[in-house]
Amino acid sequence: MSEKVRRIRSREGTSSLRKRVFLIVGFVVVGVAIFVFGSTIEKPQRQDAVQVKNQKMAAVSCVSGECFQVNSDGVAFAESLRPQGPLIFVVEYFEKDVPEDTLAELLFLRKRAEEELGVTFTLAKANEAERNDFDLETIDGWLVRVSTANNANATLEILKRVLDELGSSQRNVEYIDLRLPSKVYYKLK
Repeated sequence: MSEKVRRIRSREGTSSLRKRVFLIVGFVVVGVAIFVFGSTIEKPQRQDAVQVKNQKMAAVSCVSGECFQVNSDGVAFAESLRPQGPLIFVVEYFEKDVPEDTLAELLFLRKRAEEELGVTFTLAKANEAERNDFDLETIDGWLVRVSTANNANATLEILKRVLDELGSSQRNVEYIDLRLPSKVYYKLK
């Protein structure tokens, strides 16, 4: 009987040793496979992940006291302080993202007015009643009321004629209203 007990014990010892060796070899094989093939396996990307790239600020959009840098597509990409001075164009709009066509129109008006007329716009404030209407504030403090629904080139031509007509009294202008191209209004201080 003692011989049978010895045989059973020796088989148990061999069996548990085999299990241990099998587990160790299995872990080693899995580890090597992960090391070798793990770097070549592409990890799935989240669908809602945003690709961040270098953004170029076109203007600053402000809504309810909060300001954001917006790119030329009108998309806000970073928070901003409210800028002071004529270097950065500020758009006060109803939301932080400004429609691309609206922003393009405003930036075009700003650039061409400065180049051709010597008028620098620092602020575009959206009209609460009409989303296409903006008050463009000049560096000198007077306003030009425009509609982005109108042709920007025609708006600039009308502004040029009005400024020529005003001559030296241009310093006393409170606002020039160009929203209706057929009926241009201006008010002196």
